[in-house]
Amino acid sequence: MYYHNLNAFKRIFSLSSFNPTKIHQRLAYVLFFIIALTISSSSYSANTNAVSTSYHLVKKGETLFAISRKYKVTVSKIQQLNKIKGSNIYAGQRLKVNEIYRPVTSRNNSKSYSSSKRFVTTIAYENYRFILQVKLNRQKLGMRSTYNKKHDITYEGAKLASVEDNIRSRHTVHADGIRYYGQERAHRNFIYKYAGYDMKVAKALAFASSNEGSFDALNFYDGSGSIGFIQFNAKYGALGYLLAWTKEHQPFLFRKYFQEFGIDVEYYRHNSYTYSSINMVVVDPNLTTGKLKLKNNDAVTYLRKHKELSGIFVRAFRNENLKACQVQSAVQMFVKPIQNSKLIIGNYSYRAGTVLNSDAGTAALVDLSVKLGSDGAKKLLEKAIKLHLASNGKGYNLAAYIHDRDIVKAIIRASYDPVVQKRMQKLLSSSLSFS
Repeated sequence: MYYHNLNAFKRIFSLSSFNPTKIHQRLAYVLFFIIALTISSSSYSANTNAVSTSYHLVKKGETLFAISRKYKVTVSKIQQLNKIKGSNIYAGQRLKVNEIYRPVTSRNNSKSYSSSKRFVTTIAYENYRFILQVKLNRQKLGMRSTYNKKHDITYEGAKLASVEDNIRSRHTVHADGIRYYGQERAHRNFIYKYAGYDMKVAKALAFASSNEGSFDALNFYDGSGSIGFIQFNAKYGALGYLLAWTKEHQPFLFRKYFQEFGIDVEYYRHNSYTYSSINMVVVDPNLTTGKLKLKNNDAVTYLRKHKELSGIFVRAFRNENLKACQVQSAVQMFVKPIQNSKLIIGNYSYRAGTVLNSDAGTAALVDLSVKLGSDGAKKLLEKAIKLHLASNGKGYNLAAYIHDRDIVKAIIRASYDPVVQKRMQKLLSSSLSFS
């Protein structure tokens, strides 16, 4: 570099030779060297990010979400790359699905590494502007009591939902907790066409939803606090996951429907569908509890005592994109784990999704996973299969050949939970195919 810059210096200043003993030449050269080095560094750094763009040619019947799953990116990322709004795409359309910037840290090809795990925090609600916004937005929500322990939840004076409290049930833990069945039913066609899943999964989730509730359903009386078409439970983290998924995949809508009303979530993000240390956050703008931000159980308690805030969730989950977030979250939490779980039958191991693979069999898997969790569903399935094989004098090596209908019947015999038995009986008499 020294000789390269020296020759350039002599050419620019028309010098036949360079005499370092002459102070003016030496100072001029030092200044020239600094300028040349600066220009070289800036031109090099301008090319340190190499961009690699991936494209997808849309096929007939494909949805944005199905494409995002294929390339492991978010829907909002595809929308941003292609400058499109909404979810309308057409066959033959060429979509950018990813742009990868590959940083080059030095000329000797040394590599830099950074952890993919990052902490996603809440809005800085300590800022007076945000607190004022939360207060003003919550003033739009209201509640007026009607009759027979029922209340109308309102938004800007218009009725959103009619909820009830003081529920008489063996499951009641909090008398002041509300129940609302909702009006946004989870139809399999919506799950299939809008959310982008195959019809077998769509039918299974629709069946599970028929036992749980609507997209805008609420339950705060049984001690857990749950919301949505499969009742995402706050106590065991499902509601927190749903909020984290929504924040990741629909950030604009999440801010509009949740953050601006003081509902938020914080978590560690590993990738677009894996999160840990999730905390649901509810803001108490008037500090009635002595805290500004309430987390998890404290947040659920605050929501239960301020019934009008249930209108935030009812209003949000009547939005098509946010309903799709419920479906997508349900697949990650309840469908994939149970389908991919390994059933240990004696010395043999079977994938649950292979043992039960008909429409009705998949519905049984998903419904048990929603009701019992994937671990609880796995244990019950193993018990039921062993019971069926033993009662028919067959070896454990024949577990994969049991008919799905016989497994569902065995689940009814193996379970001591009357709710599980009732759901499996309902499945046996449903129109879902066992073949």
